[in-house]
Amino acid sequence: MAANAFDEFCRSAFTILENQGTRYLVIGGLAVVAVGEPRTTADADAIVFVTPAEADALIQHAAAAGFDVRLTTAGSRLT
Repeated sequence: MAANAFDEFCRSAFTILENQGTRYLVIGGLAVVAVGEPRTTADADAIVFVTPAEADALIQHAAAAGFDVRLTTAGSRLT
């Protein structure tokens, strides 16, 4: 994924979290960049702090926004 496409992906993901009022923590390679290290992976990791109902709404919102959400996998993690 090109750097600009990845930046856009991250901005979209974080916008969804913020618009939903979801508390989140960025971890992994993106967090490493924040402390000045080069980023070498092409993924984004985040921990979100939500109730099961909020998680369901967040998953549905992300899917509606065009993110590749595998609802069977995401739903199994809500229990």
